[in-house]
Amino acid sequence: MIIKMKIIDTKGEESVMLFGTSYKTYLDQIQDFYYRTQKWIDHCCYPTYEVISIEVSKSKWKGWGGLKWCEEKNFQHELNREGVQQNEPDNPKPRQYSEMKFVKEYYHSAKIKDWLNRQYQERGMVDC
Repeated sequence: MIIKMKIIDTKGEESVMLFGTSYKTYLDQIQDFYYRTQKWIDHCCYPTYEVISIEVSKSKWKGWGGLKWCEEKNFQHELNREGVQQNEPDNPKPRQYSEMKFVKEYYHSAKIKDWLNRQYQERGMVDC
């Protein structure tokens, strides 16, 4: 499963991040991304982005190299390298990101948004 999360940062710039289950679940990966990207100001931590939308694909996450998350614009490159070692040429028949189908779906979206909302409430504007 792949989670596509469209986000907007504090500067108003939008980007699309992809998360999937590899050695950790997609939710663990999203949590790790949240903790690594929050900003500390005067002993308080603030989220650096807001989630605009979440979509889900039944396609498998990249199965090689322990990728945690990836910007959408770089994911095809990651798929090209799937199953090969660093010094080997790209996979001759990589999966195509453009063929992966994403849909808005309630269960996983609600699970992610619930966790993020709790973080924003608990950590977003209070001492950490």
